[in-house]
Amino acid sequence: MPSTIEYQEFDKFYRDSNIIIDERIQNFFDSLEDELKTWTDGWIDKDNHRKIGHKVDGGVIAILDNRVMGICYFWNLKYYYACGIVVKKEYQNKNIGKALLQAGIDWCRKKGIKKIISSVLVNNYSSIASFIKTDWKIKGYESIYRFERNLNE
Repeated sequence: MPSTIEYQEFDKFYRDSNIIIDERIQNFFDSLEDELKTWTDGWIDKDNHRKIGHKVDGGVIAILDNRVMGICYFWNLKYYYACGIVVKKEYQNKNIGKALLQAGIDWCRKKGIKKIISSVLVNNYSSIASFIKTDWKIKGYESIYRFERNLNE
């Protein structure tokens, strides 16, 4: 029987000491190469592990056979939440990003979040398509697309 993808919610990505709670997520970040070309040196810790440079309030991970395929995470920016999403290269273009975004939107609704934003590089066509397919609106364009999703709609 073929394995199925699970979408698991999580809250509080970091403890107060910035130690990642779920080792699977850290292994996922450490395995990324091309997916994170835009991550800065400030997002690599003293042990050379990749990290997110801010507190994460929660989100959803996509898991297949106990391997993290992608993550959709959110952090509070006072008046709205920001969204980040990463899908491992070998799982891209298989609608996992779209499913993660939808699961992330569901997570936000459960938390009572009303507005989320995200930024996508202009050459990241698959991410742009995923945002559009999940009803995000383009709110700006310079060197990146700025997306917004009101959850009151």
